[in-house]
Amino acid sequence: RHYLDFINHYVKLFHEKRADLEEQQLHLNVGLQKIRETVDRVEELQKSLAIKKRDLEEKNALANQKLKEMLKDQQKAEQQRETSKDIQEQLKTKTSAIGTKKKIVLDDLSKVEPAVEDAKNAVKSIKKQHLVEMRALNNPPRLVKLTLESICVLLAEPSSDWKTIRTTVLRDTFINSVVNFNTEKISDDMRSELKKKYLSDPEYTFEKVDRASKACGPLVKWAIAQINYADMLLSIDPLKNELHSLEQEAEVTWKKGMEVDQMIDSLEKSIAQY
Repeated sequence: RHYLDFINHYVKLFHEKRADLEEQQLHLNVGLQKIRETVDRVEELQKSLAIKKRDLEEKNALANQKLKEMLKDQQKAEQQRETSKDIQEQLKTKTSAIGTKKKIVLDDLSKVEPAVEDAKNAVKSIKKQHLVEMRALNNPPRLVKLTLESICVLLAEPSSDWKTIRTTVLRDTFINSVVNFNTEKISDDMRSELKKKYLSDPEYTFEKVDRASKACGPLVKWAIAQINYADMLLSIDPLKNELHSLEQEAEVTWKKGMEVDQMIDSLEKSIAQY
């Protein structure tokens, strides 16, 4: 009996111990499973961290590149602003020079243009009757022939003899061709010929010719005014060329300034996007 009790007690104790061991084994397995899950999670986090680290490095590199580009654009913008200032100063200087040269040209022209206009008005006042009266002249006074001959030379009309000259003068378009004459058509050779052959003659004046013929007086005034105007145009021609050159340079400078301003605007927009 005692032996059976011992056996029963042993069996009972065995089952209790076994249950304890199974429970411990279960806890151990649960713990190992959690450790494995933790390890897996850590590995996932490490992989994720590696990816995020790589992304961060790329973003840092991109940010540094953008910063370098921004600084470079800022530097360019500052340089272009300085260039723009220089261009504006150049344009201001050229504009001032243009104004000065233009004033000189206009002042010089104003000295002779009134005389030309006065002479044109005098020519317009010539009566057709006075021109017709000269048709009957087979051998006109010297000053009459000299005057009309010089006018034909100015108009680039034939002037070899009185008959040819008279034909030109009696045309209906004669007065208009005188009034609407373009002084710039007077060549250097023509101007020299007129000065040498006609204007150098002491009797080739408005007062003396006008006394000889009321029709020829205004024509002499006109011819003298045209030659003086041609002389003035020749003397200011270098100034006009210089003025034209300055105006072209100013236009180029202005366009360059516009390009620089557009570049500055583009750079500022680019900087604002960083």
